Amino acid sequence: MIYFPNGYIRTVQKTGGGFSGGKPVAVSEILGSSIACHYETIQKDKKGKDEDSFFTRASYRVRIDLQEFNAEDIELFDSDGTNLGRFTVQNAQKLLMVEQVLITI
Repeated sequence: MIYFPNGYIRTVQKTGGGFSGGKPVAVSEILGSSIACHYETIQKDKKGKDEDSFFTRASYRVRIDLQEFNAEDIELFDSDGTNLGRFTVQNAQKLLMVEQVLITI
């Protein structure tokens, strides 16, 4: 059980894609249901640089209750419902002793 949830995540599931009759098929995305989480910031700064602009770099460590988790992308929200961004899952590790999944994004 997450003792101090401070946000939630929604998994992003991609379906479709490929070709049908020689024509490309668009990829569609489905947002999963909300999963309570506790997240902490690993890094958040404005040091990202593109050709002509700067952007915010962010990475987080997210804990959810133990469950099957195989998402490639998630959206992270704070407790007020503000979307903190869409992130690619870098690693998901089951922590059996505390019955949680640790997700690095």
